[in-house]
Amino acid sequence: MKVSMNGQWFDFPGQVVGELEECNALLDDIPILRKRMDTEGYLFARGLIPRDKVLEARRAILKRMQAEGRLKPGRPLMDAIVDPDGGNVGRSKINESLRHEKVRAVLEGEEILHFFDRYFSEPTFVLDLKILRVQTTGRSTGIHYDVVYMGRGSKHLCTCWIPLGDIPVEQGPLALCAGSNSLPGFAKLRETYGQYDVDRTKMRGAKGSFPGWFSLDLLETSEEFGGQWRTASYRAGDIIVFTIYTMHCGLDNNTDRYRLSADIRYQPQSQPVDKRWMGEHAPGNTEAHQLNRGEIEAETTLEEAKKEWGI
Repeated sequence: MKVSMNGQWFDFPGQVVGELEECNALLDDIPILRKRMDTEGYLFARGLIPRDKVLEARRAILKRMQAEGRLKPGRPLMDAIVDPDGGNVGRSKINESLRHEKVRAVLEGEEILHFFDRYFSEPTFVLDLKILRVQTTGRSTGIHYDVVYMGRGSKHLCTCWIPLGDIPVEQGPLALCAGSNSLPGFAKLRETYGQYDVDRTKMRGAKGSFPGWFSLDLLETSEEFGGQWRTASYRAGDIIVFTIYTMHCGLDNNTDRYRLSADIRYQPQSQPVDKRWMGEHAPGNTEAHQLNRGEIEAETTLEEAKKEWGI
């Protein structure tokens, strides 16, 4: 089996891209879970959320997409086959589905909150701005740390990536670089790129890509800094949680189906919050998106920054 990132192909499982390690056997041992997060940078749990609950959320999202003409006519709804003539799915329209009760029951349901309450040893605070991702054929997400987008609040913030349906590796799931939050080889990266804020420095991403994307090359990252890229064929009900200093990306979607997933951020209630991600109309990374759309001009490039950072 093979996976790809930005058109570059790799064996899976293989030397560059291996398999995620499940943590289900450790769910009752919070100190060990925290230790694994500290060293590996992620926790991958199978079936934490009831499968039927996730599939109900998926159905609600796809019904909306079907009504908008995004799905191929005559094909089963839940297959989410891309209609090449259906146009692009804009983020603002996608995120309207987050208000649906079936979707909210997954993203802020008792299962996920119970997990984080125990992990944080205090009540969990959920950031208001959540992102529903609908990746079409050929799309991927560049390699990055989340801290560059949401680093003004708690450094104990966790991102939770939830597959909204079964997502085999060929459909472009999330991949991350194990240990990129802790390995010595990443120390300088955390001290330089990891201090960058996409809304304060007007800088294009790697090779002119979206602001904040550090690279589009898995090998470039792992060979220079260390760690191993890992992913899995995800199933509805699985979750993967990682730190804001864990390098991750979305692999290429090499199928004719939309890849549906959600990004949600959770943190200890007592910790400071990045206000860009709060409120009914939370702005998120407004300037980064304006720069990406060409509404404001870049002051520098990531390639220039890397030279200054010495990485």
